[in-house]
Amino acid sequence: MKIKFERKDFKGSGQLVVRNSHKHGSDDAGFLTTVTYQIGYVVGVAGYRHTMTSLADGCVIIHTIDELIDHLNNDDEGYRPATKDELRQIVEYQGNRFSGRTSCS
Repeated sequence: MKIKFERKDFKGSGQLVVRNSHKHGSDDAGFLTTVTYQIGYVVGVAGYRHTMTSLADGCVIIHTIDELIDHLNNDDEGYRPATKDELRQIVEYQGNRFSGRTSCS
């Protein structure tokens, strides 16, 4: 399903989007992680910009809000909101990534 995103969809930050190249119901969590992004923002010399941060490697793509919406809406595959099940798959696949540490103590 291809979603048509609008400005009102991005009030605040933290939304998670999945590129539609990952099909609902697939159990390939490794691939799912590579096509899932968290929407956020940065503030700097150029002003306020929206970001898409890859859950696979932390790569950050920076856009104005209009560029972000254009990128999401005009991608050949399209993007959609992540489901709770997909988020569970990613967390189970990635673990905590701290070389065996499970707490701060």
